Amino acid sequence: MPVSRASSVDSVPLPPPGAQRFDTVCQFCIVGCGYKVFKWPVGRDGSPEAQGNALGVDYTRPLPPLGEWISTAMHSVVTDKDAGEMLTPLLPSATRVILTRVPSPRARDPESMRALAPGAQVIDDPGAALERARAHGGLTVV
Repeated sequence: MPVSRASSVDSVPLPPPGAQRFDTVCQFCIVGCGYKVFKWPVGRDGSPEAQGNALGVDYTRPLPPLGEWISTAMHSVVTDKDAGEMLTPLLPSATRVILTRVPSPRARDPESMRALAPGAQVIDDPGAALERARAHGGLTVV
């Protein structure tokens, strides 16, 4: 199994400006957190300057609190059948907050949680929403 360079303590691979990007949703619980996924060939990393990475973030300066950052734990190396080894970090998407109704008497009503996540989308039936997204090509499950 290949070892990612992302395990280095002094650097984290950044997606280059031309990195492939797609959105996905976590499938491990009913919440459905959104993630941004980038994919690019190993060894073709972006640079820390804002114009040198796909995130458009200047990593040469300290980031603001809760700024967009990447850690070594967010990376994986996958083997693409056409392109060889590719780096794929998963980044939480704060702009894609989804609240669902959990069938439990202890669960809080998602409508009441909108104050904590302005702009959040409330989905009453997550299964139906996932099927609609798959049918329209707007969802990739990782």
